[in-house]
Amino acid sequence: MKHFAKRTLSLVLILVLAMSFTITGFAVNLENNPSIILDGQTVSFTKIMPVLKNNRTYIPLNDIMDTIGAISDYNKKTNTVTVSYNRITFEFVVGKNSLAVRKDGSSEKIETSCASYIQNHQIMMPAVYLNKGLGFLIGWDNINKTVILINTDKLIQSYADKFKIMDQYLAYSQSFKSRNLAYTGNFALDLNIANSANGTKTPLQLTGTLNGVSHQQQSNMDLTISTNNLFSYLLSQYSSENDSDKKVLQALSDMKNIQFRTITNLDDGKIYLSSPIFSLLGMPNVKEGTWLSVNFNKSLQGAVPGMNFTQLLKSANSGSFADYLINAFSLQEIDEDSYNTIVTSMNLLENIYGDKSMKKMGNTYTSNYSSNENNVETTFNTTFTFYKNQVNSYNMDITIRDSATNNMTMQMNASQNYSNSKATVQLTVPDLLDYKLSFDMQYTNTSTLPAEAPPSGSDILPLM
Repeated sequence: MKHFAKRTLSLVLILVLAMSFTITGFAVNLENNPSIILDGQTVSFTKIMPVLKNNRTYIPLNDIMDTIGAISDYNKKTNTVTVSYNRITFEFVVGKNSLAVRKDGSSEKIETSCASYIQNHQIMMPAVYLNKGLGFLIGWDNINKTVILINTDKLIQSYADKFKIMDQYLAYSQSFKSRNLAYTGNFALDLNIANSANGTKTPLQLTGTLNGVSHQQQSNMDLTISTNNLFSYLLSQYSSENDSDKKVLQALSDMKNIQFRTITNLDDGKIYLSSPIFSLLGMPNVKEGTWLSVNFNKSLQGAVPGMNFTQLLKSANSGSFADYLINAFSLQEIDEDSYNTIVTSMNLLENIYGDKSMKKMGNTYTSNYSSNENNVETTFNTTFTFYKNQVNSYNMDITIRDSATNNMTMQMNASQNYSNSKATVQLTVPDLLDYKLSFDMQYTNTSTLPAEAPPSGSDILPLM
């Protein structure tokens, strides 16, 4: 009887509410009132709800700024809103499709596809302004009609003092960019592939040399690859009846060396590649001497809308290690789980590379981390050597062993000093594959500057 009374009371309340909405002409439309999740928490709005309009979400300015802890000011004479938060200020004119952003002494005008407006004496600001103006990560859950926001500046500040040793390593790494360097090196790829019929492994190898120059965000490289027996093996295993593909493989197996030239200009997010192999492979509109170009900004924006590779790189080159890590998460799609994923990942990285994980001995700092979860054993061993309170070399070893997949093992080693760097990656899948890729590079100072683009008049074919 008690449960029946409760159910009856609930139904009555629902009917009363429904009638009151009908009488007042008020209608709740979840489709037009999206939710806002900031740093993993749903935001409450007191005066007016967010609105979904023309596939864009608009947020009441005052409520969201109070939640963030930012200061906003509205100039009625100029119809201009100014938002200040930490080191960032951005302005917009209500009804105009642009933002003026000032940060750390630099300014930028950003064109937008939507504009703010005024509703019931409240300024409704596009949610994307928090991404464009304050650098928040932003995502959209179309099923639940929810905007997901992550305050990267707040996250960075919470981890800023936890990676001081890694900040010094990052400064060391960035010092190479300030030097005008000539580099030479060699690499080798060794493969042992098991034959499915009898289990015997066929050894295959690629070797090569590389040389070039680099300075700041530009680098030029000439690469020569000796194919050895790789393509002849692929040809022997080729079973397709496609004669054109077989001819390409035959031509590749006849080649002893393959040359590549690259020009990388990270200031505009582009890389250019040229090689005789492109025309040999039958790529359309490619002739001898053609340069293929790839625009990182466009390719990343295809995967992550709004992503700017150049801006991300500038942030990584000028900020702290926490800056670098958290901004790297902008390469991923942002959803409701992203904030917790970032925090969990940052806590793990603090256990591996944070100051609390480093042990000092003489002029070295060493971190040793190991874990064993879900049959996966992982170890990270890192050593930084200091000279006059600055990093001047490092050595890093990583091993991952998955006992659930027949003890598949991956090992990585990287080391670098002022004039040399080495790296090795090994992958072993028992009874199936052995893989080893190794690099060895030497650096010297040079007066030669790298080219920023192919020579004037070159034939350039954009790939993306």
